[in-house]
Amino acid sequence: MPPQLEKVKREIRFQDQDTTIPPGGEYDLATADSPSENLLFDEIVEKVYPAEILMIGGCRDSQISVEVDAPGASLASMLSSGGETHHSKEVSINLSQLRNTHFRLPNNIDGRSSGVCTKAFLSCLQGNHATVSWFQLLKSMRAQIHLKGYNQDPQLSSSRLIEVDQPFEIVRNKNGTKRAVMIGVNYTGQKGELSGCHDDVESITSYLIESHGFEKENMTVLMDDGIHEPPTYRNIMVACRAIVRESKPGDTVFFHYSGHGGRIQDINKDEADGFDETIIPSDYFRAGQITDDDLNKTLVKPMKKGVYVVALMDCCHSG
Repeated sequence: MPPQLEKVKREIRFQDQDTTIPPGGEYDLATADSPSENLLFDEIVEKVYPAEILMIGGCRDSQISVEVDAPGASLASMLSSGGETHHSKEVSINLSQLRNTHFRLPNNIDGRSSGVCTKAFLSCLQGNHATVSWFQLLKSMRAQIHLKGYNQDPQLSSSRLIEVDQPFEIVRNKNGTKRAVMIGVNYTGQKGELSGCHDDVESITSYLIESHGFEKENMTVLMDDGIHEPPTYRNIMVACRAIVRESKPGDTVFFHYSGHGGRIQDINKDEADGFDETIIPSDYFRAGQITDDDLNKTLVKPMKKGVYVVALMDCCHSG
């Protein structure tokens, strides 16, 4: 069973006391082959995750992301090729530090300029007028990443069971409001500074506006460039709460993060691998990291039913 769906099953069982679980205490996705069983699973998950949320991560949870030169649930097993790449976006973390403020960003060894996941994503979609499925998109992204000599495997996580051959969509309801939160953290002036995360955000922002009709007034952009609001812990969490509050059924949400990512020891035992994945705000040294549990509680679970969310996470450990 894909680990992200295994995690959903555990979360339903342990965290939602109002959810009715079939006899036996849990829903066994491994035996859910019939349409009626799949429908039952979706109904159960919908009580925990009302919105439909799909996330593309630039690599598996165990992998480290990379940067490239030019700016700009079965799917994992179908695409995975194994191996890891050690690179400058990895965050070295002391697992005994539960607030995770006592660590250093790594040196940005090669100064390359744009996230490999963001660049591959845009390359696959820009100028491609044919319908692309989720599987074709991730397969093409993986091929481009591997062609450059890296072995990251893009991952797809979903709050619903989906057919991976169905068309990839950023906007499902063209009549709804299209909103976005765009976060690019270069860690300007810090040791371990990156050079391409602002380019990533600017490229994705232009693509959403030009190709999908997003409007700037409905897009929150956080960058440590001295122009925009900085991507601090507080500002990221405020942006997440605001887009949850403002989004209504029929709306589209796009969430993009480009920056350092990390892993910390899982203390609430809801991760199969024993680690929580994190994103690293610009003030991590004071405020700490933002865990996947934080995002789950603040952004994912509260999102209203009928809102369609696509997220692109260009960072380490983003599966």
